[in-house]
Amino acid sequence: MKAGREFNIRVAEEIMGCDVIEDEIFGDLERHMDKDGKSVYLPLPPYSEEISAAQRVIVKMLSLGHDEAEYWKDETRAEVICKVALSVIQKKRKEMDKREKKAKLQVVR
Repeated sequence: MKAGREFNIRVAEEIMGCDVIEDEIFGDLERHMDKDGKSVYLPLPPYSEEISAAQRVIVKMLSLGHDEAEYWKDETRAEVICKVALSVIQKKRKEMDKREKKAKLQVVR
């Protein structure tokens, strides 16, 4: 996946945990929840295009318990940070899906 709008949306949804909406006036917006549970809309950051936005991905990954993100701090290419982060998230999901499937298996006698 190349850096750009679609990649940024995917990062927002899969890593940052935000819904993304497209507004004809304001463009792409991330929906965050404030402490009162109300929706707050902010412009979609260019996660895969600007290093300052990609640094937020690193912080989020660390907060999710992905300590390997600590090693990405010296990376200067936003697209690389986002690709690695998505890869880690997808791998984790696959592992969880496998565990869930195993948990549903039952011995029949």
